[in-house]
Amino acid sequence: MESAISIDISGTVVDTAGNPIEGVNLNLSGFSEFSAISDAAGNFTLEAFAEKEYELEIFHPLYDAQSM
Repeated sequence: MESAISIDISGTVVDTAGNPIEGVNLNLSGFSEFSAISDAAGNFTLEAFAEKEYELEIFHPLYDAQSM
């Protein structure tokens, strides 16, 4: 049985003006479930497994939710 390789997915959530957004919920679902909340600088880090399929859901109460 092949073992999955753990990876980190990180980035920064910003608005259309480039300002960081704090408190954004980011959820990965699919092969496994992972979640994170952006910090005051808009930064986040999610753990996942390499070469697996996920859907990313992004939401914040003041913005429209997004899925990809």
